Amino acid sequence: MTAGAAISTDALVGVICQTGDRFEIIRNNDLSVIEEGVEAMRIGLGKKAIVGVYVLLLTLVSSRPYFYSLYDMDMMGYIANAIAMTGTSAKEIHATAYRAVVLEAPDMVKDHLLGRDMAGPPSQWKSRQDRATNPDHFAEDGYPFDSGDHNL
Repeated sequence: MTAGAAISTDALVGVICQTGDRFEIIRNNDLSVIEEGVEAMRIGLGKKAIVGVYVLLLTLVSSRPYFYSLYDMDMMGYIANAIAMTGTSAKEIHATAYRAVVLEAPDMVKDHLLGRDMAGPPSQWKSRQDRATNPDHFAEDGYPFDSGDHNL
């Protein structure tokens, strides 16, 4: 039996209790028992604040990757693997993947994936430029999970 809200009218003082799927009113003239049940159901302000702070922090931490995704070179590998499922050649996969980047990616992301932003060490942006222009190097580095070695 679970205690519920206390009720009080001129003729009746009691507690609404739940037993399974049924609700019933238990009469009681001793208000301390009713107040005890109601007090047991209250959540203190401190606990509400803790729950509120937790929900806020969880929301902020969860939303960060959504608003600030990195669009790193792994993205090109994922795109290539999706295209490779059709069984096309490395040259066709390269052309399709980079066509998607050029047509659909925002300018900042496009510049990063094509190596035009020159972000990071020179070896990284030169590698991005090389992969964008050379289908064979893209096949070697861009989609390692389908590079022809299926003996994993």
